[in-house]
Amino acid sequence: TNFLIISIIFHSSLNFIIVECGNCPCLTSHGNALDSYLDAEGDLYYDGHLYPSDYGLSCKDHDADLAPFCNTDDNPEFCSEQFCYVDPDDCSYPLVYLSGYFPDSNLYYSYQTCGANGTFYDWFNNRDGTYTLIDLANVVETYVLSIRTDLQSDYSDLEEVTEPCATQSSCDCDICAYNSDWGQEVSFTTTGLIISSHLTASDTSTCITEIANSYFLKVVGAEYQDTSQFGTLYAGYQSDGVFNQWPAVQWCPTAYDPRFRPWYSAAITNPKVLILVIDVSGSMATNDRIDLAVEAAKAVLDTLGWKDQVGFVLFNSAVTETRDPVYVTDDQRDTLDSWIDTNVFAGGGTEFYDPLVAAIDMIDEDPGCSNVILFLTDGIADFTKENYESITSLAATNSITFFTYALGSGADSSVMKQIACDNDGIFYSVEDSDDLAKAMSSYYAYYAAAVSNTGTRWILYNDALTGTELLSACTPLYDNTNPELEISVIFGVMCIDINIFADVDTLRAEDDWDDFYAYVQSESEECLAEFSGLSSDEKDNVLEYVRSLESDVGAATCNNSNNNNKSGLSAGAVAGIVIGSIVFAICCVYVLMKLSSSNQVKPETRSTPVVQAYVVN
Repeated sequence: TNFLIISIIFHSSLNFIIVECGNCPCLTSHGNALDSYLDAEGDLYYDGHLYPSDYGLSCKDHDADLAPFCNTDDNPEFCSEQFCYVDPDDCSYPLVYLSGYFPDSNLYYSYQTCGANGTFYDWFNNRDGTYTLIDLANVVETYVLSIRTDLQSDYSDLEEVTEPCATQSSCDCDICAYNSDWGQEVSFTTTGLIISSHLTASDTSTCITEIANSYFLKVVGAEYQDTSQFGTLYAGYQSDGVFNQWPAVQWCPTAYDPRFRPWYSAAITNPKVLILVIDVSGSMATNDRIDLAVEAAKAVLDTLGWKDQVGFVLFNSAVTETRDPVYVTDDQRDTLDSWIDTNVFAGGGTEFYDPLVAAIDMIDEDPGCSNVILFLTDGIADFTKENYESITSLAATNSITFFTYALGSGADSSVMKQIACDNDGIFYSVEDSDDLAKAMSSYYAYYAAAVSNTGTRWILYNDALTGTELLSACTPLYDNTNPELEISVIFGVMCIDINIFADVDTLRAEDDWDDFYAYVQSESEECLAEFSGLSSDEKDNVLEYVRSLESDVGAATCNNSNNNNKSGLSAGAVAGIVIGSIVFAICCVYVLMKLSSSNQVKPETRSTPVVQAYVVN
């Protein structure tokens, strides 16, 4: 029988009441929709999990104590929420969701029809002080880490995938309809797979997207209450740049790559102070090198988030211009882009030592968790033994890592290589016809290898399409299929916008916003140990491996010149690293077990760098 549901929602920041009346009865039978999922005992079986035969019928906390989410010691909030299956054609609520646990069943479910209001409303409507915004942050973090645990487990089962899984493409979203609040065509019933036209989705990414869909929908089903509120759940995948998002949207981008959005890099690296040292001598006018430098500097900016700082040193025969480090907020990003356009132009001779000292001095003023110098030149300059020793000594104070780039055939590769190798960095030799932006932006593969993040980082940023201010809890996704390896491969990053619960302005109106904001900042600023647990020789070995993986963008190893045979790993461990990483190397599929490289697809627009992202266990 149909019944009337009335829900009253108090919007805390605007002080008004919304009354929603809905007619949305629960289904009393699955019909034939789940026949293919029934086992011999009449229970429902999917993806290794059993569900009772009345799952989803009548309002009930159907997920309580059930896998994959709700049978742990730290269950997400939705485990105790009631929901049921509904007929979307007989439901006045806009928020119904396609079943992710039972694909192809065409069943929809609703939490709203069972009276769900979401954690934010339940906790903060009466303002009795029982809960704080930090408690809400912990709820978001629990969701993120629960999904992470299950996606990592599911990913290990996808090694043998040989065909794509069924997903909703954002390029042809026939279930999407225009939503004026979102300013685009959108469907709240499912997630969508987004990939730029210059990239190709792997079968593995389509299948992990299909799996993530069921997890994402459980969260939004219990927490998202208002279709006018902008907020998303999403993941980006390292091997191919696939982007998976709830809600599904009609969007067919040509140059979007999630791997080079601030939220992605922030999740897998420490907060950084990064100084770009750029040669602006007269020779940089040759073959449009100065334009390549501008493009590369902006590409590096795209990898930096709100807790990263960036500064600049421009030089020819002397330091010509500097810009002290600033945090790379979205507001600063436009200012920095303009500064690059205005100040990076060619003229004069070449000098190396003074610009490097200037960059080191900048970092010494306010060092970060990770301290980075990217040094680009196309020239030659005298660099004495004393210069090398001085730079290494000065850099050691704050463990500064150098990434050096010799652009064009006339650049002094020997000096650049030794500067990088002396300081545990990476040297790149980049021809004029190569992708400099890709090479320079790939620096953060090093830090993905250096840091293992088992928690979350919060990222404040603006949405790429709408400009909406978003606050997201993000975490890396690791492939743990071979625990014997010294390093494990990052296969992606997933995030939940707290905007799913309430928009940022609503949270700011709460009395404890300052405490909450201090908490998310502290979570984002935590300095994680780099290369933890590795001896000096083991670290050298890992660095050599990371350098070798970057060879497709011009990186050179160091051991063949000045660090011979420093491996502290057994031959079997080294072989395991090589074999395991061959399988998962990012955007280069190494096959036939002999490291023969496949060709990478070039973007139609500016090449976005495709990094090899590895992390030490």
